[in-house]
Amino acid sequence: MIVSDKPELEALFNQALSNQDALIVSYQHPLKALDNMDEVMPDIVIWDHEDFPRHWKIAATWRNGNARLSNTKIVIVCSTPMSQEESEKLDAFDNLEVIEEGFESERLVALLLSQTEHGDLPKKHSASEVLPLTSGHLSFLDTKVGEIILCQIEASNDHLVIAKPLGLSTNFEQFPGQFYSQALLSSSTGVSKTSLKCIELDEEFRLKFLLV
Repeated sequence: MIVSDKPELEALFNQALSNQDALIVSYQHPLKALDNMDEVMPDIVIWDHEDFPRHWKIAATWRNGNARLSNTKIVIVCSTPMSQEESEKLDAFDNLEVIEEGFESERLVALLLSQTEHGDLPKKHSASEVLPLTSGHLSFLDTKVGEIILCQIEASNDHLVIAKPLGLSTNFEQFPGQFYSQALLSSSTGVSKTSLKCIELDEEFRLKFLLV
């Protein structure tokens, strides 16, 4: 999980981890990241200290008080050294690391690669392994081609949806990383409008969406 106001970072880390099959989710709003952290259960949170210098303490406190996140490592990335006063606050938290050389630091990339080599970053899973099975439909507008995409929902919860597109006329490889602000979810309980981000396309052409 990346928490930063810099949207280009997701592409930077996707490139750095392109051979590792790791799943990367990014947030530009720290409170939204905290709200979804319990569901996403990231192995590593990369926190942009420049953009959000105060919220990391809230994130670390939330992580320490949540048993589901006990193994989540928080990495605070700075472009300049922390003040002595702030550095002293780091001792109150476990499983937390500070990198003061910025996002293109070789140490940060080495840390992420070492985690993937030991199997510590999340891999892609089938729908039945990560979410309760459910039914319904998801539709959203692909603005690049002006086409409505209709998908059959295979699994979902309050934060994630796994759905398979009906029909293969579109290049679905373009969807991961894209936001869709006017999506419709329909099920036996009714129809609801939502915003979502596509975060994964698996080998069976199923799309995983994060509700945002």
